[in-house]
Amino acid sequence: EINSRNTLQIHFSLLQSNIKDTEIHVLREQYSIIEKEKRHLAAQLESTSTRITQQTHSMNILKSDIISLMKNIDEINSLTKAIKKRLHETSHYQKSKEEHFHGQIEVNTTFKKILFDKYPTLTRTEIEICLLIKSGLSNAQIAGLMSKSIRTVENHRNRIRKKLHALTNQNLTVVLEILSTDESN
Repeated sequence: EINSRNTLQIHFSLLQSNIKDTEIHVLREQYSIIEKEKRHLAAQLESTSTRITQQTHSMNILKSDIISLMKNIDEINSLTKAIKKRLHETSHYQKSKEEHFHGQIEVNTTFKKILFDKYPTLTRTEIEICLLIKSGLSNAQIAGLMSKSIRTVENHRNRIRKKLHALTNQNLTVVLEILSTDESN
């Protein structure tokens, strides 16, 4: 009975030892699985972190581009307003120019005919400028009415002076007045 008891104890001890070995083996397997899962999750985390960093960088670039575009839109809106204002002003100048020319042409039809007959090399524009000079307008006023630069008007005046054979020191307004009064007499 003691032997059998000893045998049972030995078997029991061996059984306990086997159970412990099995538990240790199971725990080691679980630990290995957990370690693999941990490495896998760490790799996923690293990949996700890299992707988020890249997306954040892309979003910052996009944000910068949007801010730049918004500034450009503001500049475009500002330029559009300025252009619309300028077009509106130009249409008023054009109407004013047309009204002024019609009035001048009606009043100065005879003088225009004199210029055309006596100086056939004068262009239509030069004749219009002669009429405006004769009416006492300055280069700047003529430039505004004709939508030309002051320099262009000055060039036209020089060509007119040459075609009329006027001296450079002669006042063109006076020359035109003399022409007007000479022909009417």
